[in-house]
Amino acid sequence: MVREFDAYALAHNFGDTLRRQNEHYYRKIHLGATAPAHHEEGIASAHDRMSFKHEITPQDLETDAFGKGLFLDRRLDASGNATPLTDYRWDGDTGPDSETAFSLALEAGAVTKTLRLHAHGMSARYQFAGVHGDGFATEINLAMPSCDGPAGRYLLGKKILGGFGERWELDQLDELILEDEILGGQVRLQISQPARLFATPHFTVSQSEAGFEKIMQAVTLYLQWPMSDLQQTLTIDLTVAALGKTTDRP
Repeated sequence: MVREFDAYALAHNFGDTLRRQNEHYYRKIHLGATAPAHHEEGIASAHDRMSFKHEITPQDLETDAFGKGLFLDRRLDASGNATPLTDYRWDGDTGPDSETAFSLALEAGAVTKTLRLHAHGMSARYQFAGVHGDGFATEINLAMPSCDGPAGRYLLGKKILGGFGERWELDQLDELILEDEILGGQVRLQISQPARLFATPHFTVSQSEAGFEKIMQAVTLYLQWPMSDLQQTLTIDLTVAALGKTTDRP
């Protein structure tokens, strides 16, 4: 998993995401209306009041088993159940262009994962040898400054799909642009083998003077493929550019 992805020209780390973990104030939310009222004299503090800026569901309080980085890999079974692939072994740097490789031996077959930094971003290349299973998936989390505000959007070609705060499911996707006006830049996702994409906002729950609220921390791009489509090399590229500028695919 990649934990840091800096774009120095934009002064931004796309890996600056926040993992959902159990917070002490979650207990108040779970208690909900059964929590005792404030009976002491004086004004209740912000942390004693039970007010909600947003609707909070039990799903919003679930914790993350892993950090929210880039290229979190999973193997899928026929029912879509996912098994995290976490035991990659570092094989060392493999090239002059900031390229490093990892390998993972499975009970049947192996996966080689190569990460490469280039002038305008980074890429991940996967090679599968004799791997059994029904599918493969990887998760990419990107911190986008516009969050769920109006200045951030998904573009499919020249078509605006919608904002980062919306949920999207797309089939046969090979390219997607994430455009962020507050950042003043964009991220172009390019995939060598078309994927099924689930794009969702990643929220955490916080407590403030306004009450309990959901704060968007990242965009989550969940990409999956049937294993039968991955007989060749799979390459996923992330290219960063300032708005109004374009870069050729490396």
